[in-house]
Amino acid sequence: MAIATYHSGKLYLPKSIRDELRLSDGDRMEVTARGGNIVASPIKTQNPDELLLRWLQESLPRTRGPSNPVKPPWRRRDIYAKRG
Repeated sequence: MAIATYHSGKLYLPKSIRDELRLSDGDRMEVTARGGNIVASPIKTQNPDELLLRWLQESLPRTRGPSNPVKPPWRRRDIYAKRG
């Protein structure tokens, strides 16, 4: 088992894990939280279409209760009012 370090918003992985995953500076990782655990996987592809497909296939948590849409600070009639 290796211990990662968290400091100033960054998670530092031990060298043994970086070597095993063949990570180098600038490599990107997909990070999610599941049941109080962090799950991180290297992104092997830089193809945005494949990344988007993977994100769309993940199930999103649903909220319960009525939806309360945010209302804009203006009204439609104010936009289309005739200017005199």
